[in-house]
Amino acid sequence: MKIIASDRSCAASFNKLCAAVTGRKLPVTDTDDGVSDLVLIGSDAVNLKVHELIMTGKIETLGIRNGSDDFRILSLEENSRNILILAGGRLRADYYAVYDYFERFCACRYFWDGDITPKRSSLPVKGLDHTHRFQLRYRGLRYFAHRSLHRFQAEHWSLEEWKKELDYLLKKKFNLFMLRIGQDDIFQKAFPDLVGYPPEDRQDPDVIARSYDDRTCFWGLKERGRLRREIIRYGHKLDLFHPVDMGAMTHWYSRTPTEFLRKAKPSLLSQSTAGYNEQTGLCWDLADDRNIENYWKLTQAELKYYDKPDFFHMIGLAERKFGEKRQNLQMKLYAYRRFIRKLREEYPHAPLLIAAWDLMLEWDAVEVRQLLSELDPENTFILDYTEDLQYRHNDFVQWGLPHRFPYIFGIFQGVERYSGCAFDFEYTERNFAHTFNDPMCKGMVLWSEMSHAHTMLHEYLAKRSAGVLFSVEEFCRDRYGKNAAAMENLWRKLEKEFAENSFHLTRLLFDDTFNLLLHISEMYQDHTDSALQEEFRRMQEMRPKLTGIYSGLAEIVRNGADERTRRDVLDIARTHLMSDILREFADMMSALFQWRLDGRAKPDGGRFVRLTRMLHRLLATDREYSLLASLEKLAKVHPLNPASEETLKGNAENFYCRTYITELALAVYIPEAEFLADWIARSDRTSREDKKEFEDAAAAIRENFYAKSLRELQTEPGVLSVVLEELEHI
Repeated sequence: MKIIASDRSCAASFNKLCAAVTGRKLPVTDTDDGVSDLVLIGSDAVNLKVHELIMTGKIETLGIRNGSDDFRILSLEENSRNILILAGGRLRADYYAVYDYFERFCACRYFWDGDITPKRSSLPVKGLDHTHRFQLRYRGLRYFAHRSLHRFQAEHWSLEEWKKELDYLLKKKFNLFMLRIGQDDIFQKAFPDLVGYPPEDRQDPDVIARSYDDRTCFWGLKERGRLRREIIRYGHKLDLFHPVDMGAMTHWYSRTPTEFLRKAKPSLLSQSTAGYNEQTGLCWDLADDRNIENYWKLTQAELKYYDKPDFFHMIGLAERKFGEKRQNLQMKLYAYRRFIRKLREEYPHAPLLIAAWDLMLEWDAVEVRQLLSELDPENTFILDYTEDLQYRHNDFVQWGLPHRFPYIFGIFQGVERYSGCAFDFEYTERNFAHTFNDPMCKGMVLWSEMSHAHTMLHEYLAKRSAGVLFSVEEFCRDRYGKNAAAMENLWRKLEKEFAENSFHLTRLLFDDTFNLLLHISEMYQDHTDSALQEEFRRMQEMRPKLTGIYSGLAEIVRNGADERTRRDVLDIARTHLMSDILREFADMMSALFQWRLDGRAKPDGGRFVRLTRMLHRLLATDREYSLLASLEKLAKVHPLNPASEETLKGNAENFYCRTYITELALAVYIPEAEFLADWIARSDRTSREDKKEFEDAAAAIRENFYAKSLRELQTEPGVLSVVLEELEHI
């Protein structure tokens, strides 16, 4: 059997899987010897042999739309030989056909953390015929700019890891990826006479230390720019969409360099909110044409050095307010009007994605509908993030998107700290029903603040965006092998707990204990005693005690869990453990209230502390949760800026980004839990949690974390099954 392919890279992808399945590769040729069995990759538009088969009547038609993502897998016989056709309407669809063939007919399965490729003696080439058409045009993932742990943070990945990731997108039949990981060196490219590169041997002078706004480059900004170019170039090689940012691109991780502020002196917008209120974080005055031109130069630099003008993306004036309500709306509408006018002067037909982040957070439904009335539905989409939003005052339904205005069904999942398994699949599926037979729904995208956090959610997204049903049973069968039934049982036992603790549902003051003392220092400022008691009651109600979870996970590990299964065991365990920690916290605080009221037994914080210590022990069983391990991986790819460790600690420890991290559990979460337990033990019935006392304690613990190196915070890892059994009986 030989391969004739229109694209050599596509043939190489076929051969990589062929070798994994059968142990051998097939020769690739440009000519047909008339005798050998053939694999033909590409439609008749690009593969002459397929054209010949149609001309001779061996095939009537492929039945796929040229230029679309349609693909067909078809086998036939010609002169006693077998021919397998893997053809798509465009290059990426050829890849879809290749990967779908191995998935559908060879039982291969694809996950972000590796493929499953069952062995067989030969490839099936008889009686095959499958055609796939997509209802949703855009399907994919966004990658965000937080930095801490390698698994979850896209900015940590090397070029080879990015290539593996983009190949994975094709395997899941996605066609869109978005790099929201900062602008890299766009200012240096757009304004080389004004802005130089920051130092590579010390902290970037523009940063806000000990925060997510410390954007000191681990590998240097020139290297980051080179990497960005290669990532996007590889994405284009695979025929993937990548939207280009436009508009007021001085948000979050794309702040204005102080060098530009000093030399160009752009007039700045005065905002009425405190966030991003440093000069580097302010938006430029949009009434000044020079500022509009300079913003547009950033987009032009992106196009010149990195990207193509096939697709654009705009966030608006996000997370800010400008004056009173009427003025604020006009300013934000003004920004869209100005930039869209500029875009259409140069690219009148290119699709534009309007990000819904600001619409979700800062607008009301009436204001969003006014914006929609000003947008052109012929070339503009709303990239929504509210499809898993669990309250109905301001979401895609209230905005009137279904059947009225083009939109992409977007799943947010959660902010940085929500890197566990909490998600409400049933609720999201009910919302997804709005897209059925809705020509205005143009796609489905996952936008969370971390990558690879929830593998089952990736599978749900891939299936549903391709128009295929999703089931937990099938997911477990595909991923866990001999442990499929046991893992499915645990997923189903935890389904309600994980759904109720999804990001958009809780609306509780406490949905984790990563910032325990900060939350306690603020709760009495914002809530009455009765409101807090109701809060703790809800926390208890949402987290019923479940037995057998940890021991069931331990048994799976002892049963010989492979790397994928072990990873998911730990994901499930840490998510469930946080639920147990929160319930114990609610029990403790409720008992504290009762003791103050009527002198009932004073609560003991000992179990709360023990559970928090167990969180550290659980995370320490796998270096995937270690900052030091992530730093060491960075160092293997490219020489590090000497300030990298301090930057990484600040990126991870700040109040917004604290999550499941081994060093933070040891140096921050355990000491905070111990302080609270000690405070309860020494308090009397008239004691109240003093804001300053708790803030001072939190600050001292934080200082102690920064005083130690990451290497000093390493401990001997325990055995996962042993730690899980201890959790069952704690």
